[in-house]
Amino acid sequence: MPKRVKDLLFTYLYGVEVPLPQHEGQDGEFEITGENNPLPVKLTGGQSVTLQAGDITLGDLQFKILDFTFHNAAITVANGNEFEVLAFKDITIDIYGTSTNRTILFEAAGPSGVFKPIQGVKNDDFAMGTQTSGSNESWSFSITGQKKFRVRISAISGGNVTIKGTAVA
Repeated sequence: MPKRVKDLLFTYLYGVEVPLPQHEGQDGEFEITGENNPLPVKLTGGQSVTLQAGDITLGDLQFKILDFTFHNAAITVANGNEFEVLAFKDITIDIYGTSTNRTILFEAAGPSGVFKPIQGVKNDDFAMGTQTSGSNESWSFSITGQKKFRVRISAISGGNVTIKGTAVA
């Protein structure tokens, strides 16, 4: 059963005082915060908001992840799908397929809208580059401040190539 000491609500857990989740009620007294008594938030200007269970999730507060396909079994030279950066900060791409030869260019467009080379880091050996001709590779890029990001196939022969990415905000 909760106890009141110096206006703070607490309970005992293995003989130790443990404060309970609480907030100051309208009458100035501390109240236990819970599903039936949510935490009120007071904003400047006298406005207030009451958060209900499920209003904010860990995903809203911590991070956002989005999977994206740039090319799916492409067999010809192509710009591929352009990724809108929005609030995303980093993207990791995987390049794989059956092609015997390929040249893949990494490009980003800033406020001008013009695509330019962007440097990435190859995840297995930390080599840096703005393009690759390798197969079964993973690359990471910082895309903060960019508007769009794309992975362009400038040459391909002897099969197909798939390029997929995961962006993190």
